[in-house]
Amino acid sequence: AVPVKVERVVREDISDYILANTTLEAERWVDVRSRTSGQVVEILREEGDRVVRGAVLMKLDAEAARLQASQMEVAFQDALRNFQRYERIYQRKLGSQERYEEVKAQLDRSKAQLEQAQLNLSYTTISSPVTGTVTIRSVEVGNMVTNNQVVFSVADFDPLLARIRIPEKNIGKIKVGQGARITVESAPGRTFAGRVKMISPVVNPESGTIKVTIEIPGKQAGILRPGMFASVYIIT
Repeated sequence: AVPVKVERVVREDISDYILANTTLEAERWVDVRSRTSGQVVEILREEGDRVVRGAVLMKLDAEAARLQASQMEVAFQDALRNFQRYERIYQRKLGSQERYEEVKAQLDRSKAQLEQAQLNLSYTTISSPVTGTVTIRSVEVGNMVTNNQVVFSVADFDPLLARIRIPEKNIGKIKVGQGARITVESAPGRTFAGRVKMISPVVNPESGTIKVTIEIPGKQAGILRPGMFASVYIIT
C-alpha cells in the first residue's frame, strides 16, 4: 500500500511578486545635540516616550548663563540711558557727530552681547526639534556634556521605510504606488501593507540593482520598529 495525503481543493488568487530582504527604517531620525557645555541637572523624557516638537528633553546647569545674561542686561540698560541722554544733546546741536556715532555703536554692541547671552541661556534647555518617539537617551543626571554632543535621538515611526534593491531586469515590473506586503520575524503569520514610494533613477554599476523605497504606515501595527529585519514582497 502506498500512503496518500488528501487535501481539499480551494479557490485562491495567484499573484506574482519580487522578494527582497532588508531592515526597517524611520523616515525621520534626528540626533539631538547640546549647543553648549554644562552639567545635566534634570532629565524629563525617557526612551520610548512620545514627544512633540519643542518638548523639553533635559536641562543643564544654567546659573552661570543666567548670571551672564543679567550682567549683559545691566550693561545694555546703561548704554541705552547713555545714548538717550547724548541723543538729546546732539539734537540741540550741542554734541559732535563723532561722539554721537560712538555712543550709538556702544549701544549696538551692548544689545548684541545681551542677545548672545540670552541665546546661551536658552541653550541650557534642550528640546526636541521634531515630533516623534525618543529612541536613545545618551546621558545621565550629573554628566558633563560638551558642545555638539549627542544627548538624545528622536524618530518618527509613521511612516516606516523599507529600502530594498532589485535586479535591473525587474525594473519594468515596478512603479510608484504599487502594493507590497511586509513580514517580520517577530510577528509570524502576520502581513503588513505597504506601497512603493520612490524608485531610484540610477542603477548601481557594481551590483546591477536599483534602490526601491517602500513606505509602511506606522499606525497600522504597533509592533513594527526601525531596525527590524523584514521580508518585502512587491506584488507584480
